[in-house]
Amino acid sequence: MSDRTSIAWFQSSGSRPLGVIAILVGLGVTVAGVVGGPTWPAVTGGLLLIALSYASIWRPALGLDDESLRLRGMYSTTVLPLVAIESAVFGRTAVVTAEGRRHVSSAMSRRRETASVFGRGRGAVMQAPKPAAPDHVDVVEQGLAQRRERAVWLRERDQERGVAAAVPPVVRRVAWAEVAVSVVLAVAFVVSFF
Repeated sequence: MSDRTSIAWFQSSGSRPLGVIAILVGLGVTVAGVVGGPTWPAVTGGLLLIALSYASIWRPALGLDDESLRLRGMYSTTVLPLVAIESAVFGRTAVVTAEGRRHVSSAMSRRRETASVFGRGRGAVMQAPKPAAPDHVDVVEQGLAQRRERAVWLRERDQERGVAAAVPPVVRRVAWAEVAVSVVLAVAFVVSFF
């Protein structure tokens, strides 16, 4: 994939106030633990709350460029080549099927009032009535459809010319910094009680 291609990142803003509150509470607990005499459970617990709030609320996002869709979660980023995507549904979560596997992201979601499930069981189809004005999920959905259509067209054109390349695989990259910070703080929090 090209490094020159810029990635447009989209994040849900609905849970941001909760994230700010959680980080402020974590900061308050940490400061109280330091100021009121070093109480290590409070300090490590506050820092752990900050780290988990960042990972769960601020980090998740969907990235879209000319060649791939990126689903960034708490501790990993999944890169899905556009030509490998079989379907994408944006309801309460984003569900993208590629290479026969479902990839789910909570970074983009429709409001509960506009997303609904029709059908029963595993074969249920997610359909969302369109609101009067397009929201950020519509922008991502339309951008993905247009870019995927172009990527498939370019691939078919190259195959006709005999220049067919293999479809790039779906790649999951672990966010080792977030994993390491969370694990170290969780272990420090547990150890601080002894």
